[in-house]
Amino acid sequence: MSRSLHESINKEVEQSRRALVHFAKAREWESFEKKAGVLFDYLESIELTILERKFYSAFIMILAISVGIVIVILKADNRFLPMITRYKEYVVLLASFTTFYELYFYLNYRSYVQVKMLQYKKRKEQFIRNIENDFKEYTMGSGV
Repeated sequence: MSRSLHESINKEVEQSRRALVHFAKAREWESFEKKAGVLFDYLESIELTILERKFYSAFIMILAISVGIVIVILKADNRFLPMITRYKEYVVLLASFTTFYELYFYLNYRSYVQVKMLQYKKRKEQFIRNIENDFKEYTMGSGV
């Protein structure tokens, strides 16, 4: 993550925290819940974006390398690479298994994201409830 992106995320979260403190001190819990929901949406979108970027960069690189190995070995000339012809089947199998594992990993990642999205509303409500309870304790304990 770039430094400027990191700073902008921190700035946005700090602004949300200040707004939540203000709403909690004023005991405007409806506004507090709305702002907490917006904060959850923001954090969730950042998390998914970063996770997706990391996943796809590694996934595409490994998949391209393994497919490239299979293509190179299948097209290899026996005169230039005599050692490869002896182990050609094994290397092709290994690269094929790597490719299949990458596809399995991709499908597993997709199902993880789908399950996470199915539970989005529940997690958001739980986040809002937890942060609201924390801030209620904060405002009640500070004597405001």
